[in-house]
Amino acid sequence: MTMTGANKFRGTRKRALSLAFFLALVLAGCGSEFRVLFDDRHTVVLDHILVTPDTFPLETGHSLQLAATAHYSDSSTADITSSAAWVSDDGSCATVDAGLVTALAEGTATVTATYSGQSAAASVTVTAAVSLPVSISIEPAAFSLEPGQTRQLIATAHYADLSTMDVTASAAWVSDNLAAATVSGGLVTGVAEGTSDITASYSAIEGTASATIVATGSTWIYWTESTGAIKKMTSTQEGESTLVTVTGVPLDIALDSPGNMMYWTEDEGGTFEINRAAVDGTGETVFGSYPSAAYHGPVEIAVDQDNDMIYWSRYQTGPLENKICASPLSSFTNVNCSNALAYPYTFSIALDPGNARIYFSVNKYWDVGTPAGSGRDGGMYRSSSTIGDITAYLSSYFTSGPVDMDSAPLRDIAVDGAGGYAYFVLYADEATGPQIMRSGLDFSSPQALVTASGFGIQKLALDISGGKIYWTSPVDSSIYRADIDDGNEVEVFAALTGAPTGIAVSD
Repeated sequence: MTMTGANKFRGTRKRALSLAFFLALVLAGCGSEFRVLFDDRHTVVLDHILVTPDTFPLETGHSLQLAATAHYSDSSTADITSSAAWVSDDGSCATVDAGLVTALAEGTATVTATYSGQSAAASVTVTAAVSLPVSISIEPAAFSLEPGQTRQLIATAHYADLSTMDVTASAAWVSDNLAAATVSGGLVTGVAEGTSDITASYSAIEGTASATIVATGSTWIYWTESTGAIKKMTSTQEGESTLVTVTGVPLDIALDSPGNMMYWTEDEGGTFEINRAAVDGTGETVFGSYPSAAYHGPVEIAVDQDNDMIYWSRYQTGPLENKICASPLSSFTNVNCSNALAYPYTFSIALDPGNARIYFSVNKYWDVGTPAGSGRDGGMYRSSSTIGDITAYLSSYFTSGPVDMDSAPLRDIAVDGAGGYAYFVLYADEATGPQIMRSGLDFSSPQALVTASGFGIQKLALDISGGKIYWTSPVDSSIYRADIDDGNEVEVFAALTGAPTGIAVSD
């Protein structure tokens, strides 16, 4: 079939518009701040930014959080407080960190936020401290310890003008049950099993935190929530506490028990990060990151405690490649990635250090946006040689769902290498719903262990010594558990305030 000159032009223009639309979706979907929204008429660009409040007083020692907002040409806005660059023109008068202004000495200072070539400023006038606080808060407000463990609390005074001041060092601290916990300068020490209210007093105002001291050697269940909270609780359902509250959305969590560290992946909007902190939530740092405009992920994560390695999934949006990457726990700089995988979406990574294997599940599509009639294809893999070889994989299990199914068939994997079992989540069809399957380590002889009934099944974690399997259920914001051998005794382990996104069990 031939084309006239006009038809060639229209065909070329149609292909160009289709390509531009595709690129726009990629950029917009990956959180790019260029924010191209192609509709044949205009491109949305950053018009200006504003800082609020733009003029304010502040007493010495007090802090106030400012907000930076980006305004775009289509009248849309975005909060850029955490991504803007902040600077004070007089650091001896007032400092600024991520928009948090702290007054040091009387005087005036100009605080400026800069983002994508645009700047906005606010003026602060610092005066002598005379106000009394209206309330005292303590972070964390609830926490748990084993006997002999410690946790540093932070007391913050809140004032009528919305400013705050760290009063940890100057507050008077008291424990109401010295048999369970003691406190000095906000540092709480667990003594014996029990509970204690820890009170901080400052300027005749009090704040209280709750401490739960649990048995030594308790098994801890850690999880992440869509609210940004990272929490833990013992397998006996004691001592639930919030360890960290992050600014982004935590996606998955893994533990390095020998190192007393926890790692989690986080979607920060502009970047995907691997973060880490001590298992008590202190010392939070960024381990590594990728810009979301070029990558989706890291999302899934696993830690090889025996060999001090960390593994994660990484989907590169440029060449459209899905890979598994690894790095020593000591540094993010020596990163090694696999060849591109058969399918683009990694749903899980699991490790079996005892048998030197790495497992993962991949799917052809995500849970939404599947082309009509395309089917639901997925596969599970394990390394064909050693756990450190992330370039050679043995395909072990494939499945194909109905063409009209709108859910990825293969989800999380958990491995009991010593027991000889692999556990995985299979979503075979809409009528059956998600199931927890148990099979041999080579995925042979799979059998249904748990079938969802009024709950969902997303992420798995094994408590082998306790004989339980745990899973997250985002549909009802809960964590469930059942007997690991037969799937009996299904029960709600924890009802949450946000949807759970990841789960891990301490050794």
